[in-house]
Amino acid sequence: MDLHSGGIDEVLTDFVGHRLTGDPELDTRSAALAHALGMRDIVLGLNADGGNSHAAAARRGVPAILVETGQCGDRDPETARRLVRGLYGVLVRLGVLGTRPPDPAPAVRTWVWAAAVTAETTGLWYPQFTAGDDVTEGQVIGHVIDPADGREHKVHTPATGRILYGMRGLTVAPGTELAAVAAPAPPASAPDRPT
Repeated sequence: MDLHSGGIDEVLTDFVGHRLTGDPELDTRSAALAHALGMRDIVLGLNADGGNSHAAAARRGVPAILVETGQCGDRDPETARRLVRGLYGVLVRLGVLGTRPPDPAPAVRTWVWAAAVTAETTGLWYPQFTAGDDVTEGQVIGHVIDPADGREHKVHTPATGRILYGMRGLTVAPGTELAAVAAPAPPASAPDRPT
């Protein structure tokens, strides 16, 4: 389990992610961990490429999940309690803690990454969205203002979907990730919900 807290400068919709490898047994085991966490949003990586730990684990045949909770450095007690309950659920699923009554399972929404929105220029970032907003391809989601000459650069989303997280920091440089858009997963791509 790779636990993240959204970063000090990001708004975030809580989610759990795992990678699909093409190995049905491994994909089902990773899906079981994701579901045991009890989060509503599950994001599928459609392959095991990438440099993060859950991708590396998937390439080695190890079930793994990435967990994102919290936002903007907030220390919200209810968010922490939800995460701890979810971690207990995963540890029970793994057989580490024995048994306990399961928490009510939320209606799960399964997503795939559709696009990363990045800054094309240096400047001051003024977002016009929050995490959880639905967007359509081409929609303006913010502006980067050049502080030297005042020029405004509109930022458009390259895909239709939902913004799961986004940057709230003021200064950006080319390549800075401003937002991540996910789209509903095609039904055939998600492993069956474990029993």
